[in-house]
Amino acid sequence: MCKKLKIRTIFIISSPILLFLLLLPNVKYQSFSHGNLLGQIDARVGKLGTILLLLNINIVLYFIKIKVKQKFVRTISILYLNYLNIVMILSSLVSITNIYTDFYKYFISSTGNIISFIILFSFYLLFVVLDYLPRNIIFGIKTRLTISSESVWREVHKKMEIPIFLISLISTYLFLNPVISSGGKVLINFFAVILCFIVGMFINHRVETTYNKIE
Repeated sequence: MCKKLKIRTIFIISSPILLFLLLLPNVKYQSFSHGNLLGQIDARVGKLGTILLLLNINIVLYFIKIKVKQKFVRTISILYLNYLNIVMILSSLVSITNIYTDFYKYFISSTGNIISFIILFSFYLLFVVLDYLPRNIIFGIKTRLTISSESVWREVHKKMEIPIFLISLISTYLFLNPVISSGGKVLINFFAVILCFIVGMFINHRVETTYNKIE
């Protein structure tokens, strides 16, 4: 495994733990660790237990991403594990007894929460499907070369993985943080998405420049 891949792996696995540590000043409750089929929480853990569970979840998540070949199963599994990450951290910040109904109530509690969650879900989904996103005219970085060349399309979107993941982390932090105002969440999310677009165009420019020199 190359050095870059090792760093990327460590970053992806540890990022929810980093989020939890950033939100520690706002922690008021023990985190959700187990629930029944109806979503009712029947077991909780403290701060150390939360960190260990987050670590376990994200090790499983990463191996699903690189090992599971069936696209639908991989996508649904990773999105659900990310949902568990979010609920586990959220349950330590606000009072939650049901991971489905109380999560929904928190989601609709402000415009900032709604926008943050929509953005983080979109970017999590994009992060998952980047590996097999086909060339298209709707999603992705669309230029003359990316649309005409499969190799350029793949390289540009592979390099976009970490910037997209960073944007999803920012949106997750904003969604979970009960201190930041709704307007603040909307404003920061707006700039985060703009930044992602700028980074995407920069990456695309570098890839296309390299490709044109080879040609």
